[in-house]
Amino acid sequence: MLMTAIASSANAQETLSSSALFTQDIQASMPLGETQVIVAGTDEVPVKIAPATAPLTRGVAIIVTESLQGIFGTQGVSSVAEQLNGWGWTTLTMPAPAVLFSSNHNPTAITDVNARSAMPPIHPESLTRYSLALSQRLEAAFAEIQSTPGYRLLISHGIASAGLIRLYAQGNVIEPDGLVVAGPFWPQRDLNDDIPMQLAQTTFPVLDLTNEWDNRWSVLTEKQRKVRAATELKMHYRQRDINGTQYNTQQYQSVGKNIYGWMTFLGW
Repeated sequence: MLMTAIASSANAQETLSSSALFTQDIQASMPLGETQVIVAGTDEVPVKIAPATAPLTRGVAIIVTESLQGIFGTQGVSSVAEQLNGWGWTTLTMPAPAVLFSSNHNPTAITDVNARSAMPPIHPESLTRYSLALSQRLEAAFAEIQSTPGYRLLISHGIASAGLIRLYAQGNVIEPDGLVVAGPFWPQRDLNDDIPMQLAQTTFPVLDLTNEWDNRWSVLTEKQRKVRAATELKMHYRQRDINGTQYNTQQYQSVGKNIYGWMTFLGW
């Protein structure tokens, strides 16, 4: 009986999707009540919603973190949520889906890459699935906060930023009032080279944050992103460098201040 129960448990575990397992891990690691689950397509996505702590609510900032980086902790762009709460923003933090590379028909999730990484190309089908999953998460997030008044600000980092830029270039998702991208990149040359023009052709304000320790793929397009924005006469584009080495608490405080200064410039 015991062996049968163990086998049944193992089979049940195998039937769970990676998204469901990820959601369970997040919920188990957080204090009770700090996360909730939204349904995006067929995925259950863990999110953390924190209300504004200032009397005047300015809107909602949706923070899209890399799937394996700083989901709700002190790492990654999620660390600016508390600052935004203090400035009158409700925040919704959620992870982006994982990007899969196909190698000999054995997809593997991306972990750490740079411009010198010998990575197999992203299979078109994998890219399509990633874009669909990301758009579904955005739609679910916007639906979740639709009753909160004010602006809609979107903040992202890395591949998640590149994925959002690509979605908006295709025109298939709800547009925010403003977009903050930090070190956007694809670890594939043809996709990465498209980022500057796609970013320049967006119709909403964009804050483009850079750092000398950004992923090398992002550094490759850093100057061209600014040039394209100028030549395409993009309104309300600003590129700002975050001083210092790899992101730590001090750098993320600077990220928050740059976002605040940009929003003040926009009159938000």
